Amino acid sequence: MSIIKRTKQFEDWMRRQTEVIDKGLAKKHEEMAESRFLFLRATPYDWIKSFVKHCPQIAKAPQVLALGDDHIGNYGVWLDAKGRAVFGINDFDDAYNLPYTLDLSRLATSIPGQFTVEFDQACASILKGYESALATGGKPILLEEDKELARILSVFKPKSADEYWKKIESLPACDAPESALQVLKDELPADSRVIKVVSRWSVGRGSLGRMRFAILAESAGERIGREVKVLIPSSAAWMMNDDSGKTYVDAILKQAIRARDPLAGVRGKKDKWILRGLSPASGHIETSKLDKLPAKDQLYILEAMGFDLGNIHLGTPEATADILADLNSRPKNWLLDTGERMVHITDKHWKVWREYFES
Repeated sequence: MSIIKRTKQFEDWMRRQTEVIDKGLAKKHEEMAESRFLFLRATPYDWIKSFVKHCPQIAKAPQVLALGDDHIGNYGVWLDAKGRAVFGINDFDDAYNLPYTLDLSRLATSIPGQFTVEFDQACASILKGYESALATGGKPILLEEDKELARILSVFKPKSADEYWKKIESLPACDAPESALQVLKDELPADSRVIKVVSRWSVGRGSLGRMRFAILAESAGERIGREVKVLIPSSAAWMMNDDSGKTYVDAILKQAIRARDPLAGVRGKKDKWILRGLSPASGHIETSKLDKLPAKDQLYILEAMGFDLGNIHLGTPEATADILADLNSRPKNWLLDTGERMVHITDKHWKVWREYFES
């Protein structure tokens, strides 16, 4: 099946799950043609299918509650309940029970073109961090404890809080669905004064086309924000023909070794929304800056990414011993070889999409 047909089928399925914003899908289609990395980010439904088909021996591995959509753009910083800055994975929309090797392989596939270090060194760094987390039982990556990582991540901070808030405030006001608005308001401090509700339909890659709203408010003289996006089942559920409607966002957040963002999680009664806080001190890292880092810093951050992926997979504790045994049984360069294969396949599918989109 071609990427063109698969994308149409996936989006037809998506329309059966939720109301779709067509201009969001149009933006996603355009960005999918721009680069292999943006294509990868937007098409986990295609990548998972390709991984299972073209890497069958790698896909035969112990299963965990996995991300399903790991890539270098899914990492960032958030504040935990104690106000501490934490580094790690901050997007769990596609969580599903999958082979642990899938997350590692997809993370490796996202590296070329975004980092300048040699691919074999990059893959080795990811595995080093991952295996370290599993061997030690994992721990949250707190920037107050990891000064080296804090130094590296300082380049991703916004120039100022004013710049951050002005960018969001520049979005036009909108009328959000009552269920979304209720969640947003319920998560504000009691003394908050609402400034504006905006649509954030153009944010993200894989989630483009889904409803996404933010509320801006003032509390104790400071600006604060909350964001929700509509929850639908993992794209892996579509691939597996799983029509149960079950989602795993809350489960993976609760089970993993985390210093949790107290706001992050699923909210709502009938309609379900994924909530997160908005703050200049938190958010995704800007992937366009990664290749500007010195080589040793690139390898350091890749090791940290691997470590936090281990924190996530430790949320399935009964699989840890089997994973370590499975890793020991695999050839030394298995992740490099799988990454190279999946980069080639992703590149092939991207070129088909680009030719189709530009014709």
